Amino acid sequence: MTKKLFLSILLIAFVAAPMSAKRKVTKEYQRPSLHMVLINTDEPTSEQVADLVPEIAVAWNQYEIPALYNELPIAFKQMNGGAPKGGMMELITRYGSYEKLKGLGIKDLQAIDSLKSGKMYILDMKDRCDAVGNEIAHQLLSYWFNIQADGTYSLDTIAKYACYGATQIAAFDAAANTEEGAQITMLNELMDPTIANSYVAFSKIALYANEPIAAFTRDLAIILGEVSGEIASQAGTPGAGMIAPAAKAAALIAYKAAKDGYSAYNTTLLYKLAWNDSIYNEFARLLKPTDPSNPWTGTIDMNAFQAMPFAIEYVNADQCHNVVTRTIGNKDEDNAGLTRSTIKKNINKQIVRLQNKNEEFKPMVPIVDIQDKFIVADMGTKESVSANETFNVIAPEVDKRGVLKYKVVGQVKVKKGTIWDNEALDMAEQADNAAAMQEETTIQGTQLTGAGVKAAQPGMFVKRVRAKKQK
Repeated sequence: MTKKLFLSILLIAFVAAPMSAKRKVTKEYQRPSLHMVLINTDEPTSEQVADLVPEIAVAWNQYEIPALYNELPIAFKQMNGGAPKGGMMELITRYGSYEKLKGLGIKDLQAIDSLKSGKMYILDMKDRCDAVGNEIAHQLLSYWFNIQADGTYSLDTIAKYACYGATQIAAFDAAANTEEGAQITMLNELMDPTIANSYVAFSKIALYANEPIAAFTRDLAIILGEVSGEIASQAGTPGAGMIAPAAKAAALIAYKAAKDGYSAYNTTLLYKLAWNDSIYNEFARLLKPTDPSNPWTGTIDMNAFQAMPFAIEYVNADQCHNVVTRTIGNKDEDNAGLTRSTIKKNINKQIVRLQNKNEEFKPMVPIVDIQDKFIVADMGTKESVSANETFNVIAPEVDKRGVLKYKVVGQVKVKKGTIWDNEALDMAEQADNAAAMQEETTIQGTQLTGAGVKAAQPGMFVKRVRAKKQK
């Protein structure tokens, strides 16, 4: 697509839009964009793993955003999360002994047990993320419109990302020969989701030795059983005398199973840039093209821009942790490497979980090869693909107005034993093996089989259709 073509379209889209009727915003697929922020915390950690805490930053810096997203390279990359409320170490510090818990009533014990779910922890994170939302939203829009400190802007970035792949670019070019206004309609419908599908993921990562948490959970469960048994006994409930012994037996079994090693805990909050017709129209009025007939470059009133109350909106949260089973303090074991690997796996798992909670955040995956009995999609362990997982086969189509839509044409399932192990392909390994990768002739990806294979064609995608069951 030529720059001249974009100029004529964007002139109308960005300059005339504030004076026009409400534009239709499509809900069709557009490649999502993602930025990730690390929340540094003052939360205390377990002294047994204090020497491993620096590995959090190492793992974060090594982590690469999945290639299925446009990366949003804004400056806001880390923030201070302070001392969070409702964290496990706070609970252990305040109530981490049998004697302290023993003196509490049933309501207080139940409240502490509820705090273990992490709800207050997430709410505390959300308050802190909300507080920086305006700053981050301004940086996102500055990126999309290439706004510089001197107030100049250009539409180069929009032009680059409004079309996803050769199929959409070809559809734009073909629309030039269709009915009048087809290209303008198509751009308006693609531009909005390009900007609106800008996501920010805030992650807080902590390392804890398992034994203190397992001991606290054990003691809390035992005392809850004792108090509940007393209440049931006073009420004359049949079997009341068995409540405390049963609770203690279960708690001791759980403690034995959970006390060894240490764990990496990840909490991630997903936000989305607030973008609608009202915001668009107010923003577009600030754009002043250098040439009134050419909106590609121009200036923006920086004072007015900075004063606009842009925002990011909370979408979902996810918490997960994985146990690192190696022995704490064993110098012969690569605890640092295991910690980094676990953190990165947790992040990958959380991105998939958040995709399952939010359809627009779930990207389509390009089909990279088509055979008689299977297709190959550009995904693998990094995308937490599992055997027999179901995907829709998606075909891009241009409707009568020249607008690109996406149609489900079949279903396929992941073929067991063919999942591509792409999780280890981090930046360092890719750099070390660049020459070998260039010589690679085997198509890399995951194989999918099923009736949908017959419908697959070059330029199509696959997309998850149901959530995976995850721990």
